Amino acid sequence: ETEYEPYVTYTGEHVDDVTISIDYKGTEYEVYIDGNKVGDQTSGGLINVPRLTAGTHTLTVNYNGKSKSEEFTVRDWSFTELQEAIDEAKDAGINNITLDHDYVFQGEEDEPYIDIPEGMTINGNNHSIDAKGSEDDVFVADGEGVSISNLTINNANGAAIRSEYDNTNITGITLNNNTGDAIVIEGNNAKVDDITSNDGTGKVVDIKGDNAEISQVSANNQTGDLVTVDGDNTAVSDVTANGGEGTAVNVKGDDANIEDVKLNDHNGTGVSTDGTGATVSDVTATGGNGTVVDTKGDNTSVSGVNMTNHEGTGVSTEGTGSSVSDVKAEGGNGTVVDAKGDNATVSGVDMTNHEGTGVSTEGTGSSV
Repeated sequence: ETEYEPYVTYTGEHVDDVTISIDYKGTEYEVYIDGNKVGDQTSGGLINVPRLTAGTHTLTVNYNGKSKSEEFTVRDWSFTELQEAIDEAKDAGINNITLDHDYVFQGEEDEPYIDIPEGMTINGNNHSIDAKGSEDDVFVADGEGVSISNLTINNANGAAIRSEYDNTNITGITLNNNTGDAIVIEGNNAKVDDITSNDGTGKVVDIKGDNAEISQVSANNQTGDLVTVDGDNTAVSDVTANGGEGTAVNVKGDDANIEDVKLNDHNGTGVSTDGTGATVSDVTATGGNGTVVDTKGDNTSVSGVNMTNHEGTGVSTEGTGSSVSDVKAEGGNGTVVDAKGDNATVSGVDMTNHEGTGVSTEGTGSSV
């Protein structure tokens, strides 16, 4: 009786696109990769392999009481391949692309960064980019109206996303172990939403330009500022700092509107503004230390500040015509409201088991 061996062929070379074809004239066999079963004769000879790690793997086919093994190698998708996909879309007149893979920087032979043409939309589709500690930026906008969404960016030492153009839109980005300023925009009308940074250093969001809108930014153990803006008419909402150091929100420019900031065991300033007409509301500090709200500029308004076991000044204002209301301090120590400047109005300050000065004013015409 003739004894047959299985004949094995492969398609695909990446970690997520390998298919194995088994041609065996016997009746039963089992297929293993690195000791893990991935298929048998019920697959009809075609096995879609689960995602692998980059490198060399061992394929084993058990058949008729015997075993046949061989090695094969797969690799990650590279920055070069992502750039090629973007360039092909651009050349075809397509202004949006949805990612189907994770991408990993491959070193000197790879593209140093990913260039995004004007008006292009990148939907990450919940995939990831691993910069592998590269000092270069990861994504660089090459014109106005670039949008990037639904993506995780890991291990970037340069900017994760950089744009020097107007109307940049960034949403749904997770940043892990990034060193340096992560999302850097120099342009007007930037919109940044739903950003999470874990164990990073540097600024999470850094914008220079007017009419910026930033919302839903959170950071865990961040060493550096969460949101920094240099421009007028800035709107910031829903910012959470869990642990870490630095300023949660730092805005330089007139007519800023900042609301819903949460500081949990955070060491550093909560909200800092430098400009006229700033409005700050609904800021909560639990534990941690540092000034919760620090405004510099005339006609600022601060309301709804709640501190629990926080060490440091609650609200500090420096400028004429400032208004501070509805400030609560439970436990902790430090001055609750420190108003420097003429014609300040302070009301609704409530302290419970708090060690420190309630309200301090410097300047003429102040009302407490």
